[in-house]
Amino acid sequence: MLRHWRIGRKTHGSGVTGIDHSKAMLVHARQRAPRARFLWVDARSFTVEQPQHAILSTFDSLNHILDSSELEQVFHQVRQALVPRGIFYFDLNMHEGYLKRWKGSFHITEKDLVCVMDAHYDSERRLAYNDFTLFTPEDQGWKRSDFTLTQKAYYKEEVFRMLSSAGFRDIHAKTSEEVGFDSWGRMFFKCRK
Repeated sequence: MLRHWRIGRKTHGSGVTGIDHSKAMLVHARQRAPRARFLWVDARSFTVEQPQHAILSTFDSLNHILDSSELEQVFHQVRQALVPRGIFYFDLNMHEGYLKRWKGSFHITEKDLVCVMDAHYDSERRLAYNDFTLFTPEDQGWKRSDFTLTQKAYYKEEVFRMLSSAGFRDIHAKTSEEVGFDSWGRMFFKCRK
């Protein structure tokens, strides 16, 4: 499940191509950005027609890749999709952020939605879990849906090693505080092909 991917198009900087592995998210994205191009693909195996100047992945999309070797494969695919000196920019929730923020419960109650979420983090395995229970209205009452979203925490040094192994250079990372983003324990990475 990879969210918020943007691939800049080469043609005069116009337009954006987005990728996602969720058809439902692509339907939502097309409604919000009807002029953009969207592809239903997996980040571990995507290709593009023309090399891109920049690729952006936001809101901890890559934390949904639960295996280090698969994350490194994503980095290889991204590098293949870039022009020489093309930029890859992405963020990750880091181990420290999961320790501090991924705990407890919250709920949302709206006219057409009730959502209860329980978060917990297994620090030994570096796996974070959000257990959701949703209630949505239907003709005969409310429908209940239960699901879990799982994310993996990576360490900065590990990400640098994987990016280098994939062939990236000029690798830099900044904390959320350094970029002025209010999400403690998140890190922003920038590198070049």
